[in-house]
Amino acid sequence: MKSLFVKFFMVAVFISIFFQSVALAGSNPVLKFNSKTINSDVPSKLVNNRVLVPIRIISEQLGHTVKWDRVNNAVIINPSKGDGNVTPSPRKIQLVINGKKVTTDVAPQIVRGRVMVPIRVISESLNANVLWDVKSKEVLIVELDQLVQDSAQSIRTFVQWATATYNNPDGELETEEFNKWVNQKLNEVGASKTAVLMNKKVLERMYSSQIKNDSELANIYSLISDATKLMEYKSMQHNIILEDNAETKLEDISKKLDAISQ
Repeated sequence: MKSLFVKFFMVAVFISIFFQSVALAGSNPVLKFNSKTINSDVPSKLVNNRVLVPIRIISEQLGHTVKWDRVNNAVIINPSKGDGNVTPSPRKIQLVINGKKVTTDVAPQIVRGRVMVPIRVISESLNANVLWDVKSKEVLIVELDQLVQDSAQSIRTFVQWATATYNNPDGELETEEFNKWVNQKLNEVGASKTAVLMNKKVLERMYSSQIKNDSELANIYSLISDATKLMEYKSMQHNIILEDNAETKLEDISKKLDAISQ
């Protein structure tokens, strides 16, 4: 998985395309981490044809710690707790990631107490794949290892709830309690299926060309695609009807995805 991660963390970021001012009018770019929308109190923005994003919320999504060094006017980002090395620079905001000073073509800005940086910093310094979708105005951030792990977990959740049965030791169904259980079962099955479908779409958007040329990435895509097909079901009252052997096949896929992400 490490080799796969290294191959793709430098995926091209389409943020150098020229935008006309009319096209840029309207809503701010939407941030998405894997298949989930990231909500921030300060939205991303476009400055000089560059997408600026709030660095803290993105860094923390990727498992990094973020510290604001008020004395040196610096943002310090590390994979674990640590102060890093900072040279005083009172005139502009500094970015220090993993102990190294990072320069950007568009200077970081402070907006309502949040440090905003060009999204290129995410792809080049925080080991994440980033795509700027001009048409949908979405910034898609993908951490492939996490996406694979999440898919495996969603598949397990689907199987767990799709095959669950209501157990009442007294042999009687209490209508209110039973109905709550049925609703939870249907919600869990539907949500876990949707999560895997969304991850499949993320792979298609981010790695459409690489999937054909890289065997390991193609394997990940194939496993998740197969899972989405096996997760098709029919609902009859409180029962979830799967195709023959779907449960066993899905469990096998989740194990294979776990092995890839380790």
